[in-house]
Amino acid sequence: MHVLRLVLIGIAIGLAVILGVRATGVQIGSPLALLRREPAPPAPLSPEGARAAVDAQMKSAGEYARFFQTVREQFPADYERMVGAFSERAQKSATPQSADVYLAEALRALRQSHGILASKASVGMIERVFEHQARIVNTLAQSSPQLCADFLYGNAPQGFFQFSAKNRALIAATAEAGLEAILEGRSLNIDRAPPGDEDFAALEGELEKKGLGRAEIEALLDGKTPEPALSDVAMCKAGVIYYETLRALPQETRLRIYALTIKLLARG
Repeated sequence: MHVLRLVLIGIAIGLAVILGVRATGVQIGSPLALLRREPAPPAPLSPEGARAAVDAQMKSAGEYARFFQTVREQFPADYERMVGAFSERAQKSATPQSADVYLAEALRALRQSHGILASKASVGMIERVFEHQARIVNTLAQSSPQLCADFLYGNAPQGFFQFSAKNRALIAATAEAGLEAILEGRSLNIDRAPPGDEDFAALEGELEKKGLGRAEIEALLDGKTPEPALSDVAMCKAGVIYYETLRALPQETRLRIYALTIKLLARG
């Protein structure tokens, strides 16, 4: 069975923890750089100061306010752990990170602790989650094929956080859809059977009809890196086609694949 390692990898922003603690260094471009006086490091923050700085940064992006507030109300223990980790990191580095990074890491933490519940939500709610992810891919495809390919491969380069900052309404809507699916799944608890070979065969057949070759299909469904590697444009185009193809599958087939993908993401 396909591992679905690549496709719908869980909103690349969910892997933002990769960039959680960034190494810093001074690049010396010429001998003259040795004569420059390096700026003094920022003064360390107290625990209270770090928490206040993190809170202020999280509130600086009004688009994310609803997401953070819902997490705080529905998962208070998780919220405190998240903010505590953000504050500890800010104290060590003497500066908070962006609200975009905090949203990404919060979403990732929720996915790991409660994400499997989203697979038990209603049909409409699950489809809404993937519709928002498709919008991110489509937006990236138009603005940056390289970033689009990184998103599909589950990478989280700094450029994605710049994209998030410029598209916060889209990112917020995607995060809220994932959170609301978790909450609804907790309530409805709908159990769905996993997809079978016939479901994947139907998906592969439709992808082939849309013009994708074996290299693109294996990259999408199994996370394989083809030789030679696909160009960013080709990978991004394949991702767009994948979402379109899934959306056109019969509902039961589509939902079985969606539910499996959500479960895999929760375990990742």
